[in-house]
Amino acid sequence: MTEDFAPRVLVTRDPVDISELVRDLTTPDCGAVLTFLGVVRDHADGHDVEAIDYTCYEEMAAGELERVARRAMARYQVRNLGVIHRIGRLKVGEASLGLVVATPH
Repeated sequence: MTEDFAPRVLVTRDPVDISELVRDLTTPDCGAVLTFLGVVRDHADGHDVEAIDYTCYEEMAAGELERVARRAMARYQVRNLGVIHRIGRLKVGEASLGLVVATPH
């Protein structure tokens, strides 16, 4: 079912904005569109947090995100999937991950 559809994956330093993904991945054949934002919180392991620094080898990270997304699409019969992962310094309250999943049911 999902063989013809590739996930949209982006690793970026820009703020996470999933509005374009929602617009692009919402299609007439999908009755469910789910969104998720992972946001930096103000604590971790009993310590206060002001910011988090995300670093990665961008090409490898994008490839891994695509691999995981393709597996999820095949396993759960997802029609459209998009993921954005932000890197760099993120303050409390900023989104580090955005996910949009569209399915027929």
